[in-house]
Amino acid sequence: MNKMKIKGFYRRIFPHFQLDNKYYFVTSRLINSIPEFLIKELKLKFKQDESILINSFSGEIYKEKRYLLLKKYFGYYDDYLNRSLSQVNYLSDERIASVIMDSFRFLNGKAFDMISFCIMPNHFHFLAKIEKLSKPFFRIMQSLKRHTSRQSNIILNRTGAFWEEESYDHIVRDDTELLKIMNYILQDPVRAGLVKNAMDWKWSYCKYFKPLKGF
Repeated sequence: MNKMKIKGFYRRIFPHFQLDNKYYFVTSRLINSIPEFLIKELKLKFKQDESILINSFSGEIYKEKRYLLLKKYFGYYDDYLNRSLSQVNYLSDERIASVIMDSFRFLNGKAFDMISFCIMPNHFHFLAKIEKLSKPFFRIMQSLKRHTSRQSNIILNRTGAFWEEESYDHIVRDDTELLKIMNYILQDPVRAGLVKNAMDWKWSYCKYFKPLKGF
């Protein structure tokens, strides 16, 4: 049997890398969870700032500047989600949050080693290590989202798309960034004003600081 060849890089709206023995930081959000006019505005501003970098830097300096720019705009994106501007908050239903958590639990030890996650009212973050990709990473995400979408729509008695089609994913560069992302994930409910202490949020997990049964 021929082994599936996995591309190391592909691009849709966002760039995506698919590499073995790496930590992946992933964010997925509900369909229509950010108003379309804000998404367009964010994309336009990013393109403008990116154009300034292209005209000002080159080589490794440009790559580093663009990396920092992407992080900056991800912060804007996540802030929009935490302010729940669209009021699409299906994941605040504990039945739906449980579907997401059970899916993480099922994939843990199979598709990846879950390091940390947080399920918010309209999105989730997770950080996981993948030793060896058995199939393209986007296929793992498609499977996760397809299952959770189907189960959630049944619970909510709704039809149609549940998740935005494309997730944001980022391969962690080093141990310093790994620790920052773990903290970022755990602190998201605090930033959103849902709890005062990160450890009080029911729908979060960290392998090292906040273990949960079944992980």
